[in-house]
Amino acid sequence: MMEKEMVPLAIVDALGVVKGKTRFQKLLYIYQSESGRSARAKNQFAFELYHYGPFSFELETTLDRLSEMSLLRVTTTLTSEGHALYLYQLTREGRQLLRQGRNLGWLSRQADHNLREVAETYGGMQLRKLVEEAYARFEGTGR
Repeated sequence: MMEKEMVPLAIVDALGVVKGKTRFQKLLYIYQSESGRSARAKNQFAFELYHYGPFSFELETTLDRLSEMSLLRVTTTLTSEGHALYLYQLTREGRQLLRQGRNLGWLSRQADHNLREVAETYGGMQLRKLVEEAYARFEGTGR
């Protein structure tokens, strides 16, 4: 398993639960924008502008795969407006793999630290503000 697959597991670990696909996408985009696009570019998800700002189809596929591998538990609930809300949590197997990945260097200490900082700073942010933050960063890249 590569760092690219470890990153979503680590963000869930840092937050305990990620509430919503949109939130997950924006947190990972902000993490990547803060990490820079240097030598780690090959380990980053490709984002494009979509309905609610930066979106990665590749990340969406990775999350589905991690769920199919029983590393992430994805449950669905309804919001007060009747929309589906996806909740992402680590399974026991996901926690074990993440611990192993940290020990084996599949997730660098710097990446792990950066993910925890993003989770702490942006994890509890109101979704509308999080989307605005990610969108502003995307516009700033000149894409």
